[in-house]
Amino acid sequence: MWPFKGRAPDHRRKLEAAGAEWRPHKSATEKFSAMFPGEVNRRFSGGFGGSADDGQSPGTAVYSCEVPGALYQVSVTRVRQYFGSAEEFLQTVLDEMAQGLIDGILIQNQKAPFQGCPATSFEMRFLKGHSLSILGVAALYRNTVYVVSTAFPVDTINHFARFRDGFAIDRE
Repeated sequence: MWPFKGRAPDHRRKLEAAGAEWRPHKSATEKFSAMFPGEVNRRFSGGFGGSADDGQSPGTAVYSCEVPGALYQVSVTRVRQYFGSAEEFLQTVLDEMAQGLIDGILIQNQKAPFQGCPATSFEMRFLKGHSLSILGVAALYRNTVYVVSTAFPVDTINHFARFRDGFAIDRE
């Protein structure tokens, strides 16, 4: 089953995001800015006990933009504290993400700073129904994890690099 709206794209055509109007989006609450190829939707999930959507309490806000054949997403998760090194914590985040996908596998990951923060670049595959790739980077700034990612059909053109390069953490 195709996980996005509409029908599954023809894998031979280029994604329409290339011709989309990329526009800036800024979140003062989650302290980031990004370029998205279309309309951005936001959803929030509070931590245990239903945390407030105040930009400080634990919880996850997901900003997503769906275009034909791809999903661009910034996930911002605030935690009270984490244990171990930043790199160990980010590895745990990626392992949990892969386990959360039915038939999802972490293909590769590489530790490398992103915008001066501890970070891990990754590729995941989702093999249930249509084969999808997810390219992304997970970065830790203070007690906030930013995951910038793009999901798209395997072996199609994607614009993850453009999306990643248009993302910035707003530092206080």
